Amino acid sequence: MRWKAGKLFKIQMDSEVCAYALALQEPEFAFFNCFAPSASPQEVLASELLWRLWVTRKALKDPTWKLLCQCKDIPEKFQNEVTRFKKDPLSGKYSLYINDSEISATKEQCFGLERAAAWSPEHVKDRLNDHIKGIENIWEVSLRP
Repeated sequence: MRWKAGKLFKIQMDSEVCAYALALQEPEFAFFNCFAPSASPQEVLASELLWRLWVTRKALKDPTWKLLCQCKDIPEKFQNEVTRFKKDPLSGKYSLYINDSEISATKEQCFGLERAAAWSPEHVKDRLNDHIKGIENIWEVSLRP
């Protein structure tokens, strides 16, 4: 399947719930706090945003990610890029990353931001399952500043 912004996916979770992800500008997806298997696209898009994550293209081939629909109008709140952070593996220095640009940052400025890293569909499902259970996710914790 080809990447196209506006594709809304229904993700079958390990339990009897489903999660939902809206494809944004590649490689980003928006994930919603909606887990009802029968949710309509309108209900999904109106629900609370959990995260905006970069996800590998492998998700498009994952059998648990099913295309629900193609949204013609992506909500305006998802049309702008969000700031992420990077940490240089050699120097340990932090930077803020947005619109293909980086600026130096302190560790404190990176708190609350997602790391500029692509998630595998398996790790995304782990994070969603942990969110449902109300527990910390080891992958998200490992990527904190």
